[in-house]
Amino acid sequence: MLKLGKTIFKNQKGMSLFEVLIVLGIIAGATVAILSNVLTSGDKANTKLAETEIAKLVGYCKLYKSDEGEYPESLDDLVEAGFIEDVPLDPWKNEYTYTKEGRKIEICSDGIDEDTENDDICSGKKKKDRE
Repeated sequence: MLKLGKTIFKNQKGMSLFEVLIVLGIIAGATVAILSNVLTSGDKANTKLAETEIAKLVGYCKLYKSDEGEYPESLDDLVEAGFIEDVPLDPWKNEYTYTKEGRKIEICSDGIDEDTENDDICSGKKKKDRE
């Protein structure tokens, strides 16, 4: 029985270094592709979350205006009026900016990159305006 096993694998010496490197390259490429998709999907989810949160805050500001006759001076006024428990932070743990100019308001998040306006998410901007 032992003799039979040796004769079957007698001519097989194993994988060459080149074959091992090719297999490792394929595994590394697949890993990079999967990780890049997973990491960018988190940014998209956070952007959607910020857009939703901004829309809710704008809605609360409109409710405040219907009760008080004008928009709040700050998001803290929504807390004081009892519309929200506390002013939320954006998904990147930064404060939303609130601007009131006359009869218009704008609520923004600085996005993932706080330094530039390229990825700002604002209530007054459509998606095409941000691209």
